[in-house]
Amino acid sequence: SISAFAGAMIAVLTVVLLAKKTGASRTTVILAGVAMNSILGALRDAVTVLVPETAMLSNEFRVGSFSSVVTARLIPAGILIAASLTVILTLCNELDVMALGEDTAKSLGLPVKHLRVLFLLLAAVLAGATVSFAGLLGFVGLLVPHMVRRFAGSESRKLLPLSILFGAGFVTLCDLISRMLFIPYELPVGILMSVIGGPFFLVLLLKKKGGHRHA
Repeated sequence: SISAFAGAMIAVLTVVLLAKKTGASRTTVILAGVAMNSILGALRDAVTVLVPETAMLSNEFRVGSFSSVVTARLIPAGILIAASLTVILTLCNELDVMALGEDTAKSLGLPVKHLRVLFLLLAAVLAGATVSFAGLLGFVGLLVPHMVRRFAGSESRKLLPLSILFGAGFVTLCDLISRMLFIPYELPVGILMSVIGGPFFLVLLLKKKGGHRHA
């Protein structure tokens, strides 16, 4: 659990520092994240090759599952998640202003650089704490907020609490379905979420491309 959290923090901080020093665009930051993911993935695979007994734990981590979650792993992660969410929910107004663009935020007197680093660090804490006990559960952060935004709007004060609630409900529902789908066998919940989230992501990309072309 500690390694998962530390890995998330190191990866995010590395990308943030690279972006800050080079003045990188959003696209460059995303590509830097992809490159970091590839490097860390290669190191993970190297560990499973050199130490074969870790392969089973690695597979469980990669597919994402709640089957081995115990209280000892859950409590520290829960404390970090609760603390990070508390901080984020107190910064809803700043987050909305940041969404208007860097120039607008600066003109309104916000310390853009400091806030950007703070939000990235909070995102790293939330991701690292969650991954530490659940493994890699993909597409939750993409699918749920996008759907919630359709009826709640983009105001962070409404969007964040509803995303937390619906995200937890969505993961719980997927976990229930994955446990019942192939009884007596249990399908890791991360596999089901990837099956649902992958097509949704492709549809979202196609809609965006269509919108740009139409414009």
